[in-house]
Amino acid sequence: MRRQSFTRSREILSTCLAACLVAGLVWSMLPPSSLIGQAQANKQPEQALLAIYKEVLELGYRDQEDFLKREFHFNLDGSMANREEHIVVLSHASGNGEKMILQVTYFGEDAHAGSARYPKLTREISCLIQGNTIEIQESMFERDESLELFPEILKGIQDEKKYLKLLKRKT
Repeated sequence: MRRQSFTRSREILSTCLAACLVAGLVWSMLPPSSLIGQAQANKQPEQALLAIYKEVLELGYRDQEDFLKREFHFNLDGSMANREEHIVVLSHASGNGEKMILQVTYFGEDAHAGSARYPKLTREISCLIQGNTIEIQESMFERDESLELFPEILKGIQDEKKYLKLLKRKT
């Protein structure tokens, strides 16, 4: 009787182990959810721009302003010599929707004069947003560049918001 119980327990345990191994194998083949979102954004830069707009909109308007302006500083090009790029997101009412301008300023490696930095290049894109639809009106970004850059900016804004939320909790 005891031997049958032990054998039955081993069978159940081995079945569970096999199920866990198969589930783990299937799970490991799936891309992480952040990569799924990034892959979707990479297919269409417009979707990344719409997500950027929504993230910045959550930060809210400042008192007595009828436009939304937020500035960020991220290291987008990976160069520590020029530290970080300056990103401005400006949004205001326009017709039946909102007009959003995203501006990215890059600094050269030798762009320092004391604490002042001199810009090397500034590019921007302007969009018209109506609900969940977005139309790019003008862009200084190449399509290939926007496939990488816009999701990176989106991730930077999301990280900054997480940091700000943590900062608010400590005070």
